[in-house]
Amino acid sequence: MVCLYSRAVPSASNAIQFNGTRERLKYIRYIEDKYDQSHKLLPTDATKRSTTLRWVHAAEGTYMLHAIGITYARWFGGDHTEAIKSIEEGMSKNVQKDFDLLEQELGKSSGKFLLGDQVTVADIMMHFSASFILARGLGTSGKSYPNVEQWIKDCEATETFQKAVKRTGYDLSQSG
Repeated sequence: MVCLYSRAVPSASNAIQFNGTRERLKYIRYIEDKYDQSHKLLPTDATKRSTTLRWVHAAEGTYMLHAIGITYARWFGGDHTEAIKSIEEGMSKNVQKDFDLLEQELGKSSGKFLLGDQVTVADIMMHFSASFILARGLGTSGKSYPNVEQWIKDCEATETFQKAVKRTGYDLSQSG
């Protein structure tokens, strides 16, 4: 999970080795405690903190969960193209509802990111999920999400994201 875009990540392998939302949340809290004394990544305001954590959990507990079935159908469907197509059509409905919500919420934001003008862990976690799903066309074919696409560009334009890419070699276009 290179998108932690922080100098706080000791190495790329540490970020990648954390499995599951629970472990990632522990890592995020560790980074906040150790490196984010101003609480920019995880706000202290109860409402903003709750909204941030909702997005953190949704990144993998909803967005990736809905998309992974499509991935598995493609990987393991073999020559059953009609079955794969049917599975993708059915599962795409959830992915598209997810992206419709993200599109709508980004439209309401007072800034370039999910909770305003400052990158939070909500953006960090959601960036990877949204980018992965869009890059692989997992349930999004025929749909356009201009706010999501602009938000991804804005996240990737941050200095910290650029540093993380340079340091780790992160490239979502490569399969794996």
